[in-house]
Amino acid sequence: AKLCDFGLARSLPSGCSHLDSIQLGTGGTPAYQAPEVLKRLPINLKVDLYGFAITLWEMYTALLPWNECTLEQMATRVALYNDRPPIPSV
Repeated sequence: AKLCDFGLARSLPSGCSHLDSIQLGTGGTPAYQAPEVLKRLPINLKVDLYGFAITLWEMYTALLPWNECTLEQMATRVALYNDRPPIPSV
């Protein structure tokens, strides 16, 4: 596996544990963005884990995350209802 396109990546400043998501903007693919980013709340390293988890889900299911939803529906489900893509039964 290869990871690429780190054009939106940012380094966490020394001694800083949270960043203001409004100052960073909302660049990136919304389906992989953590609820904190969608809500424009302060963010930390956990947002990277959320995106990685969605990537693992995509690899496991061979489906695109939230492909049955519009962008607004996906954002509402993730940010307001704390919904996640379902893991299919084997």
